[in-house]
Amino acid sequence: MNNAHNGPRLGQALFKICDRLGIAHKVGHVTCDDATNMDTMLVEFAQWIKNHTGKTWIEKKHHIRCLAHVIHLAMRALISTHSKAPFYNPEKVELVIPFENGCCDEIGLV
Repeated sequence: MNNAHNGPRLGQALFKICDRLGIAHKVGHVTCDDATNMDTMLVEFAQWIKNHTGKTWIEKKHHIRCLAHVIHLAMRALISTHSKAPFYNPEKVELVIPFENGCCDEIGLV
C-alpha cells in the first residue's frame, strides 16, 4: 500500500485482494497483530463481506491475534525491566549500559 495504513483502508484492501482471488466468501479467520488499526480493519472487512457476499462475518469471533507478536511484545516488556539499552549492537559497545553491580548488560532490549 502506498497510502495510509489506517483500519478502513486496510480492510478495503484485504477485501479487494480476497475478492480478486475469489476467496472473499471463504475467509474464516484472519491472523494479525494486536494494533488498534487491525481491529478497525476487520470491522471494515466485515462490512465489505456483508455488502458484497451477503455473508455475516463477525470480526470479534474471527480475529486471531498473532501469538508470535504477543510473545514479542511481552518479551520486550520483560527485557526492558532489566535493561535500559535500546538494543545490543556489537559494533557500538559504548551503548551497553552497565548494571549497578558492575556487570555489563550484554543483551539489551531486543
